[in-house]
Amino acid sequence: MKDIPKYLEIEAYFIDKIENKEFDHGYKIPSEDELCKLFNTSRMTVNKALTRLREKKYITRTPRKGSFVSHERHKKMASDHTKSLTQDIINFGMVPSIKVIEYRVIRACEHPSLAKMMELEDGDYIHYFIRLRYGDGKPFALSYTYLSAKVVPEINVKALEGSLNEYLQSKNITRSFLSSEFSATLPTAEQKKWLECDDIALLKYSLFWHTGDLLFEYTNHYFIGNLYSITNTLEIKKMDDEQIQLEKQELD
Repeated sequence: MKDIPKYLEIEAYFIDKIENKEFDHGYKIPSEDELCKLFNTSRMTVNKALTRLREKKYITRTPRKGSFVSHERHKKMASDHTKSLTQDIINFGMVPSIKVIEYRVIRACEHPSLAKMMELEDGDYIHYFIRLRYGDGKPFALSYTYLSAKVVPEINVKALEGSLNEYLQSKNITRSFLSSEFSATLPTAEQKKWLECDDIALLKYSLFWHTGDLLFEYTNHYFIGNLYSITNTLEIKKMDDEQIQLEKQELD
């Protein structure tokens, strides 16, 4: 059996240490030079392992300071849209649960701008629901969702206590692509009550989901600002000869 690549060995070593709490939040990862000696490998291989650990949110990397085990603040990569919020909560190590605060069917004419984007006529219908999302029994987020009844004719309201993503999949409705927006806002009186927070800013994460070329779902998630963040990373590198050779080996 072929040995696993060295960068995966390094990655697995740190994941095991972090998940077993041997390396706790804030722990400083040894320098790249130290890791090269420890694992008897090149700096490029070490860098690849650390980059993968950062992408999976196990560590953070700060220029001129080093790499550290991630803080307990919940972070989501902006490019990671394949999972539902329910799955995010599970990935953060918490047990998810959902309370449906409100569900009703509204006419498209009540939201003309949204109806236009969803290509709905005034007499068409939209499912509208508000859900309070919990992690380990504590308020985590508020979700306000508008769902085109042209694409989803009927909804089992009980199913809204679980993952909407899984429910849509069970109906053979496939999300094709997403556009999103981020903004900050102060909570309303009702949001303060539901999220059990005061005047702390909320992170508003707006999602525009399409099936094919048609917008069919518009959701606003509201997170307590000091408990959740969304990060994005752009890394541009010029590969040297050693990197090019490693990439070729991985493709073989």
